[in-house]
Amino acid sequence: MAPRCVWYLPTPAPETSFWYFWGRVLKCNPKDNALTATIREGQGKIFSEDLQILERQQKNLLAHPTREVLKLNIDAGGVQSRKIIDRILDLERAASSA
Repeated sequence: MAPRCVWYLPTPAPETSFWYFWGRVLKCNPKDNALTATIREGQGKIFSEDLQILERQQKNLLAHPTREVLKLNIDAGGVQSRKIIDRILDLERAASSA
C-alpha cells in the first residue's frame, strides 16, 4: 500500500448541519487519474452509506435537545471541537442578553 496522509475537516454550516471535507494525499503517482477516480468513488460510496444514519441522528437531536450525546474516545477531536463551539455560543448568548 502506498504511504498516505488523510485529513478530515468538519466545519460549521447552518444550525443543523455541517460541511465535511475529506482529503487523502498519496505518495505515489499524483497524475494517475484512474487511481484518483477509484479513491474518490470508494470514499463517496462510504460517506453516502453513512448519510441516512447521520440524517436520523440529527432528527433525534432536534427531537431531544437536552439529551447528552455519547462521547467516545475515537471522537475526541469532534468532542473537543463541540466544547469550544458551545463555549463560544454561551459567550455570544451572554453578550446579547446583557
